Amino acid sequence: MSVRTELRQGAPALIAAFLGVSFGISSLYFYTLGVFMKPMQADFGWSRTGLSAVPLIGALTLAVTAPLLGRLADHFGVRRVAGVSLLGLASGFWWVSTLSSDLTQFLLINAAVHLFAAGTSPVVFTRLVNLWFDKARGLALGIALAGTGITGALAPRLVSGYIETHGWRGGYEALAMVILIATPVIVLLIRERPRPLSREVTRPPLDGMTLVEARKTATFWLLAALFFCVALGVGGLIVHFVPMLTDAGVTLSRAATTAGVLGVSVILGRVVTGALIDRFFAPRIATLLFSIAAAGCIALAVGGPEMAVVAAFAIGFAMGAEVDLIGYLVARYFGLTAYGAIYGWQYAMFMIGLAASPLLAGAAYDARGDYGFALIGAAILLASAGFLATRLPAFSRFQVQQQAGETVPCL
Repeated sequence: MSVRTELRQGAPALIAAFLGVSFGISSLYFYTLGVFMKPMQADFGWSRTGLSAVPLIGALTLAVTAPLLGRLADHFGVRRVAGVSLLGLASGFWWVSTLSSDLTQFLLINAAVHLFAAGTSPVVFTRLVNLWFDKARGLALGIALAGTGITGALAPRLVSGYIETHGWRGGYEALAMVILIATPVIVLLIRERPRPLSREVTRPPLDGMTLVEARKTATFWLLAALFFCVALGVGGLIVHFVPMLTDAGVTLSRAATTAGVLGVSVILGRVVTGALIDRFFAPRIATLLFSIAAAGCIALAVGGPEMAVVAAFAIGFAMGAEVDLIGYLVARYFGLTAYGAIYGWQYAMFMIGLAASPLLAGAAYDARGDYGFALIGAAILLASAGFLATRLPAFSRFQVQQQAGETVPCL
């Protein structure tokens, strides 16, 4: 099957995955949290530190639930898991809108929302993409996961304007209604697997390793270490990027504009990396991109604000590339039999690194009074991830069923 045919036949599933990622817990909830902080702080008098615990708790909740969620998607299918979780996310937004002044209650509700809406994360929707695409798998993953970056670019502006008119409670109620409207569209577009063109064609079962088999391989743990290193190195820099620049004398407006380069480069990183790994051996692309990001960190540490735009682009591109690579490499190395469960473990390692990174970067700043140590540490972690990518073996010859009924080796 040609790439064009694959994209045409898989278009509904790709649109469903794109919308699911765009409206999911990792995108809409996470990227709008910042615009709610000051209005909620003004109403309740909460500290900025207390509110900053919200993304940490959310990331850790997703990390804990990801392996189980992957198993559920493997067993019950994407449509059921995503549909229930989207309703859970809508309920969660509405629940937050009823908050009292108790910060502990908000943190507990936040954990519950991430628990019940975890099925709107990439763990589920990348499974759908991998089921439908083989030759254009990297590009399809990049398009689907670009939804996160697009939501990050658009949602804060739209939601902040609504909050100015209707208040933060009205903002959360509006988000709940948006999810309720989007849910039936996403669910109706989801088809679990390509259908054979002929009734005479019998689809073989999906090929690949079980989770137990995958965990016995060195490749499984090599990937886990690689994704953890990148998330630990990059996550804190993204959160602290604006204060890093303002501490160096850059105006807030200029720092915010430079930080916007991060969002754009995340989107580009996902789409461009997706296209590249369809044509070239993915671990080599990973080594190249992570090495460039490491060089960007060193440039920022040595050159200061003058190198901020270059560093922002390199860091954002690496962050976008990593999420693409998780889904792509899991499918290529371990097949699709237990894709959700295996991806869940790898995604958990990514989220743990992402959760810990801002705390470590903040601790480095408190200890030294600047971000130089954090930048050098990030460069070392990214370079380590690039080296780990060079140790990855050739892809396994797992085969996936294509729409015409033939099988195509994952080479």
